[in-house]
Amino acid sequence: MGLAKNVVLVWTADPSSTTSPRRERILSLEFNGNRVILYNIDAPNQWPTVASRKMIEQALILKTVTILHEDPYENLVLSEKDIEKLDGAKKNRNKRSEEKATDPNRQELNGYRAHRNNTYQKLAPALEGTWGDLLDPVQRRELIIRLVKHTGWSRQTIAKYLRRWWQCGQTPNAFLPHYRNCGAPGKERIAAPGDPKRGRPNNATIQNRGERGRNALPEDTLWVKSVLLPIYEKRNAIDFTAAYRQACKERYSDNKFDFNPDLGLFVAKESFTPSTPLSIHQATYLCEKFLDKERQAIKRHGALAWPLEHRPILGDSSSLHIGPGAVYQIDATILDVYIVSSLDRKRVIGRPVLYVVIDVFSRMVVGFALLLEGPNWEGAKQALLHAYANKTTQFCHYQHKYQLPISSAAWPSQYLPTVLLADNGEMKSILSDELQGALGITVQNPPAYRPDWKPVVERYFKTVGGFLKFTPGYVYDQPHRGGPDYRLDAKLTPGALRAYLANSFVCYNTTHRLTTYELTPWMIEDGVEPYPAQLWRWGLQNSNAMPRSIAEERVMATLLPSDEGTITPRGIEFQGLHYSCAMAENEQWFVRYKPRRGRIPLTWNPQDPQQIYLRLNQGRDIVPCHLVDRAREHNVAEADWFEILDYSATKAVVDQDAFVPDLVNQLPYDRHAAHIIQQETELSERAQKGQTNASRLGNMKQAKAAEVVVEKQLNRQSALSCGETASSLDDDGGYIGKPQFIQTPSTSKETPNAV
Repeated sequence: MGLAKNVVLVWTADPSSTTSPRRERILSLEFNGNRVILYNIDAPNQWPTVASRKMIEQALILKTVTILHEDPYENLVLSEKDIEKLDGAKKNRNKRSEEKATDPNRQELNGYRAHRNNTYQKLAPALEGTWGDLLDPVQRRELIIRLVKHTGWSRQTIAKYLRRWWQCGQTPNAFLPHYRNCGAPGKERIAAPGDPKRGRPNNATIQNRGERGRNALPEDTLWVKSVLLPIYEKRNAIDFTAAYRQACKERYSDNKFDFNPDLGLFVAKESFTPSTPLSIHQATYLCEKFLDKERQAIKRHGALAWPLEHRPILGDSSSLHIGPGAVYQIDATILDVYIVSSLDRKRVIGRPVLYVVIDVFSRMVVGFALLLEGPNWEGAKQALLHAYANKTTQFCHYQHKYQLPISSAAWPSQYLPTVLLADNGEMKSILSDELQGALGITVQNPPAYRPDWKPVVERYFKTVGGFLKFTPGYVYDQPHRGGPDYRLDAKLTPGALRAYLANSFVCYNTTHRLTTYELTPWMIEDGVEPYPAQLWRWGLQNSNAMPRSIAEERVMATLLPSDEGTITPRGIEFQGLHYSCAMAENEQWFVRYKPRRGRIPLTWNPQDPQQIYLRLNQGRDIVPCHLVDRAREHNVAEADWFEILDYSATKAVVDQDAFVPDLVNQLPYDRHAAHIIQQETELSERAQKGQTNASRLGNMKQAKAAEVVVEKQLNRQSALSCGETASSLDDDGGYIGKPQFIQTPSTSKETPNAV
């Protein structure tokens, strides 16, 4: 940068001098001459001086003077809109009384722009050179005298404005008022008793034409610190108005009162003149002045609530994660909806538990699990297994029944994470160590009472609540007394609710726009829209993250619960159901006369009772087995294991309760049976009296054949009599029993020994 008008020069100070370097502004520069007019911007009472241009250029070469690249008064480079903002802020800060506000001239001169324009217009003939050269010392004296007559200002005021004009760069904004210097900013003002009331007069003072209120004294500051603030900062979290009233009461707590029965009031024993307390606005100002907001929040709401609800939020969850699959967040909640049993829709079985797994980078829901118990470790493993599984295969049954729009493009996640962020519940147990050893997943747990460390999944539960508001059986926050019971509105089964949630999650992944998601420059360049599914696909192609895929058998063996089944002739029995597989049938496991070991290890999916998985060769081989109870296959098609176990337990209780009533109901039939036996025994013993055993057992075949003929004749007669009786009965009141089909022999060969 070379020499030019309004450039600021800084002269190198003498090392032995204690003064700061001299700064001079170039007011005028003769391009064809040698004269340069300078003004010392740090000397408020000096006038412009003349210097040699060659001397300054030589000093620049010798580096005894340098050009200041940043003008000290560049803050005056303001647009008209910025000046309008300053005018608006000043009007809000300095509201005048109604009497002063009615004076239009006074109101106009209070603004920044009006003050600047008024000053410049009065000084313009001299500043613009119309009356002469202001930088010439000879003409300057005459111009100042003329300006005094023209403006009506004093000589000192004219000199002040001229020096400000030269000091600030010869710009009209140099005449902007310095309101920021008014009022001794940063200095404490201590009031004394009897001083006039400071500040704008309140409405009561304006209306009554009398002084109301008082200044805040040092003892008031002590009262705020020692009385008001301790009351306000108590843990009971009372509001400031109540704390202010209580603190004012304690000021007069030393006074003693007696009850006057005639007046029905308490009267002070000693007369006293109550002092005027601080107004609530003054007390609020002092509290804000001395209050430590962090300390106040901890005292009023507790140390646990401060980091969760009141601390500054200066970061973002996705800022430290490089791509999809790097970090998953998992958590569980009890859904605000009641459901019914799929085995018996008349039974309401309560509110289910939902586990959700979300990818931090893309905000996509990668997996979930709906349980009827928990939260527990098994539920967390189911959600993680669903995050790994192919969603199209996982929901094939629901796709066929409900026509769900689930595809690999809409729900592309089928990977395991590198880091799993969970709370301090079931994922902090020693059981979670197997995720690190078997699957290489690092489980991280935030501190206690800090759900804000996994805000993505915590916030998503609110989104799930929005999905469920239109489902029957939704739990309303404030049910009306005497109103309908929302529990009786339950209509969805666990399977139907899973399908509903899966549809909602696909809708979220593909159509929910993340308006607050910070796109990277590379995303913006590639035209990525902030939808979870798009962010996931872009991250797989462009980020350094490597989502992990492991053999399905290994994942299932780690994440599915383990148990043992029993080999029986009906199949592999587990929890009352029977299963089979091709290997078991080929090796004849179920042949009854072939001895075989009775117990076999297996894993099972709590959400799918249609299959179990045998763990052979110490868990290295996984063999799927299908359900062989075809009669029960339809009943458990939409049920999960928790419903089956619940139904079995309920059935066992009902069977036990029905044991004694069934015995009692069987007693009349037992008495009739005993009577029949007794009656026939007497007849048979009377007929068999005097007969030998040989005579009784001889000719048994001939006797049986004769009895057959008799039975047929009796059956024929009984059928004819039943037909006549049925025809005589009325159509509406009669009962037609089950017909009996009697086959009459066609030849005598079919009835041997016929009589």
